[in-house]
Amino acid sequence: MARERAQKGGADGTLVTAEEQTAGKGRQGRRWFSPKGTGIYMSIILRSPFHTRRPEILSLLGAFTTATAIRAEADVQAEMKWPNDVMINGKKVAGVLGESGHGGGPPYVILGIGVNVNITEEEFPPALKGTATSIRIECGREISRAALIASILDRFEEFYLRTEPEALTDLVMAIKPLCSSLDQRVRVKQERELLVGRAVDIDATGALIVETPDGRQHRLLGGEVTIL
Repeated sequence: MARERAQKGGADGTLVTAEEQTAGKGRQGRRWFSPKGTGIYMSIILRSPFHTRRPEILSLLGAFTTATAIRAEADVQAEMKWPNDVMINGKKVAGVLGESGHGGGPPYVILGIGVNVNITEEEFPPALKGTATSIRIECGREISRAALIASILDRFEEFYLRTEPEALTDLVMAIKPLCSSLDQRVRVKQERELLVGRAVDIDATGALIVETPDGRQHRLLGGEVTIL
C-alpha cells in the first residue's frame, strides 16, 4: 500500500501501518512473522534527495531509532546489529528493510520497520523460538504499540530532517555504543562474497569495517552479518 501511494505522489513522511501481515517479508525475501494485534508493522515513504541517494543510511537510521525507542519505552537493553536488525539478549526483536522506487514525483524509499512487541513465547513458531524474541517477553509486561511508534518516529525525524554531512557523523557516533557487531568476530554474506573477520569500526559514511585475518580491512555498505 505504501508503494502504491508513493507511485501516486504520496508525500515524504507518509506512514502506513498494519494490524497484521499475511505476507510479511524481511531481508532476502524471508517471511516475517506478523500475527494480528501484537506487533508493529509499518512503512514510511521517504523522498529526501540526500537520503534516497544513500538508502542504506535510512536502514541504519531506522534500526538505531527503533533500538533507542525500545530502550526508552520498555527499559530493556536493546542493541543494534549492523546494518538493520535490533536485538535483545542476542535474539532478534525488530528488523528494518528499505526498498527504492520511482514514480509519482522524486525518487523514494519505502522504509519498512517490523517490531515484535507483545507476542508471547507460546505464539512464536518453533523455528523462531531460539532466535527471535519480543519486547513483552524481555520486559515482562505489555507495551503500548502506539506509544512505541510515536517514540520511533520522534527519534527518526530528529535525524532525518538534518541533511548536512555532519548529521551523518553524529548518527554514526550515536550508533557505535549500541552496535553489538563491533569488536566481534563476524561472518558477512554479500551477493558475491563471504567475509570472515573482526568488525573493527563503523566509518563516517556508515560503512562497517571488517578486518580479515590477513590484516586487510574491508569497507562494507551492506550484507548479512552473523556474529560468530
